[in-house]
Amino acid sequence: VYRYAVECCQPHLKLRDVKRVTASMLLTILFAAAARISSLSDTCKRLRGVPDEEVVAAALYETLPDYHLLKRRVNAALAGHLPKALRNAPQIMAFDLTLLPYYGADVEDNDQIDRSKAKRGTCSFHAYASAYIVHKGQRYTVALMAVTRKQTMEDVTKELLRQARKAGIHVRFLVLDREFYSVAVIRY
Repeated sequence: VYRYAVECCQPHLKLRDVKRVTASMLLTILFAAAARISSLSDTCKRLRGVPDEEVVAAALYETLPDYHLLKRRVNAALAGHLPKALRNAPQIMAFDLTLLPYYGADVEDNDQIDRSKAKRGTCSFHAYASAYIVHKGQRYTVALMAVTRKQTMEDVTKELLRQARKAGIHVRFLVLDREFYSVAVIRY
């Protein structure tokens, strides 16, 4: 699965080999960390044949493009392997908001941290929104974005729909996560 994900994503992400860390190794480590919802440190310790976390983190920071370019490339990678059938007819699309707990001290100063109802001992979260389609029992993520404290759910809805249109998806109707339930989103 990791090998397939690397083959699908690397042509769009265009990460470079840095020192002892190849682009495919870096993506494999990142996918392994994401799959386990684990830290880079823990993932590097668990995987055989990978450098320690400092080397991997340095390689990651050296090869990653700026945020906006990375966002475009990630969404291009998602759209690059969608079945043509999804583009032929309007689709039922679902929006989901995922909150990952954040326990850091810089909550007030960090715009990347979103505030929400308390879960797992905190009100601070890294948040991301995704748009996906379920077609013939398979889930296809069509759009993905980080959600910052300054964004409203209406802003997030507009951005996800814009990304879906850019991927060639026409929406029949939306199924929304409860965090999207607001007058502004419904009116839009």
